[in-house]
Amino acid sequence: MRKRLLLALLLCVGCQAQDLRISVFGLFKPYRLTVRPAPGAILRIGNQKLADAGEATFEAATVGSKPVLVESSNGELTLSVPGRIRRRFHGALELYQSKGLLRAVIRTDVETAVAAAVAAESDPVAPIEALKAQAVVSRSFYLASRRRHIDFDFCDTTHCQFFREVPSVNSGFWRAVDATRGVILTYQGSTLVAFYSANCGGHTRPTRLDSYPYFAVDCPVGGRKAGHGMGFCQNGASELARQGLSFQQILDHYFPATALSMGGARERQPSNARLVPSLNLQP
Repeated sequence: MRKRLLLALLLCVGCQAQDLRISVFGLFKPYRLTVRPAPGAILRIGNQKLADAGEATFEAATVGSKPVLVESSNGELTLSVPGRIRRRFHGALELYQSKGLLRAVIRTDVETAVAAAVAAESDPVAPIEALKAQAVVSRSFYLASRRRHIDFDFCDTTHCQFFREVPSVNSGFWRAVDATRGVILTYQGSTLVAFYSANCGGHTRPTRLDSYPYFAVDCPVGGRKAGHGMGFCQNGASELARQGLSFQQILDHYFPATALSMGGARERQPSNARLVPSLNLQP
């Protein structure tokens, strides 16, 4: 199985070139946002290129409902709600007014989004095999759950997946993403909407969502339950990795009857994302 997966990884060149649209800073209900390019880069706002590398400020009162595209010449920009929060993102930014507030949507490639989610959702000291398993789970959720929201694909909260700054390319998070690039979980030929929680309390919770029977499996980590307890248990995965299990074996444990495939599997309509909108992936 490992040889087949390695061959598939080598053959998967540009198999997931599509972008994701992820809404950020929505919890802050911003009416003003500031964008700054990376050092030495230049901002482009629509068809207009700024003459210097300075920042640009947008206000809801002057931005219409039609998205304004903001890009940096090197693909990296910093977005901030003045006086409240600032984060660095990689990708293009769409800005538009919605109900008197600014909506900021980052448009980024799948693997970059997965790296940001793995870094935001995982324990920084988790073993690399656990991080690889998390990367496959996060990628599967992203690819199977498009348009979880009406006007964009995902938000940056636990309603979807935490989405924060992209980690360093030298981090274990990126190494886990690169090692599993393009790999997804499938069930009966379709990409699995893979759910996970921090700690299942010793055994995962059975239920059926999106035509997949989430099984109740034993977990090596007990203690206080954190999250919904369905599917992948992050604390349990770390313990299994410490016991010597590979990411493939960890995923087999938490998702029985599934297979590992490349990103070309057909995608289901994310019915569970709309039927169970309050099902957060992380507490």
